[in-house]
Amino acid sequence: MRIQVNLIGAFHRSAPGNEEEFELNLGPEATIQSLLDHLGIDPVKHMIILINGRPAQKEQTLSEADRVTLLSGVEGG
Repeated sequence: MRIQVNLIGAFHRSAPGNEEEFELNLGPEATIQSLLDHLGIDPVKHMIILINGRPAQKEQTLSEADRVTLLSGVEGG
């Protein structure tokens, strides 16, 4: 299953080639948690997860062509 991933803030360091946006192939039963595991991202308390622009939880199953956005709810300044 192909999904579109958008990593905002510090999370983009976990992306292939440090790209903020990229496509990724995952298995048919993939969840947000399995995506995080695949990318080596440790879930943090203040992580904001969106699927197709709507709030989502780590346990949510992904579907073909979903657009997943991950961003940190707290950034240092």
